[in-house]
Amino acid sequence: MSEEKFRYWKELVGMEDGDRFPHLNLKPENIQSASISPTQVQRIQNEVMTNKFVDVQVQPGWGATTLYYYMVHTFEFLPLKLLILFDFEKDGFQGGDFSEQTFIFQVKWKMAYGIVNIMLQQPLQEYLMYEVFAFEDTGEIPWRVHLRMMRRKLQQCENDVEFFYQNFPFFSENDIASCLDYFLRSFQIQTIFMYLFPRKTDEDNILDFIGTIKNIFDGKDIAPAALREVYFITNQMFLKIKHAYERPYKDVMYPRYSSAEIFGMLVNTYKLQDVTNATISDLFDPKFISKVYDKKDTLEGIMRKVENEIIDFLSNVQEVPYKLRLIDLEANKQEDEEN
Repeated sequence: MSEEKFRYWKELVGMEDGDRFPHLNLKPENIQSASISPTQVQRIQNEVMTNKFVDVQVQPGWGATTLYYYMVHTFEFLPLKLLILFDFEKDGFQGGDFSEQTFIFQVKWKMAYGIVNIMLQQPLQEYLMYEVFAFEDTGEIPWRVHLRMMRRKLQQCENDVEFFYQNFPFFSENDIASCLDYFLRSFQIQTIFMYLFPRKTDEDNILDFIGTIKNIFDGKDIAPAALREVYFITNQMFLKIKHAYERPYKDVMYPRYSSAEIFGMLVNTYKLQDVTNATISDLFDPKFISKVYDKKDTLEGIMRKVENEIIDFLSNVQEVPYKLRLIDLEANKQEDEEN
């Protein structure tokens, strides 16, 4: 019955059908709704711009995935930055299917797709990219039309290694290091590799993956400004990586969110559809969070407890209120005891 009251309250205040309030697992497409500290964002950005290897260590269950996609969203707005993104589980490197050849193909495909989008958006020296996208300036087909045709081909060969290398010989004939240097030398484009390792990922698979990255990049004659590697990972897993592979990482320890920050994330994440322009801050008491807040728990674990607190609250009221306020319930209980 109380869960039905909770669903009714969400409908009453104007939440969209399917909203998982109060849970916070955001999707990449609405990641800008996350409430990430501007100071922390600027700190990570500064470290990436000045260090070749950066590890961002997030406590298990405290929003590494949200932070990763938020930083991706942030870097996408920086000019002349080529982002090569790998979500370890999403990109299929979990398990026995991973190989160095698979990784190299995915890197080169992501490079080609990222570069073609930059070329379509930025007024760069076109003739220097003719080699990259196999273009002959005969006057029959304009350069930008050719680029759009190549982007369509890239979409067709995302999972077809042979078709990709046949149609994009530049990436077949050059190794990754040569591509990075060419993009920097010709266009001042810096390539940023961003890796997300979810906390439940198999440790041996991650170590194999890092070993492959190290084998491809370390020791190669790559211009210092051409390459940045950024890892979003738990601190426990990073210690194992650091023990296995000697590399000059710059550590960024990302703090757990406070209960006030979690409340701010809720306010930014959930938008109400009613005509009063009310926000979650007008309708939901932050004490629901502070009451169960525990740094030893995960963020999702805290929000499950918050949901249980809401349901328990609604079980103790006869009518569902528009505003969920613990102080009202406490006052009512005190009044009942006095009577």
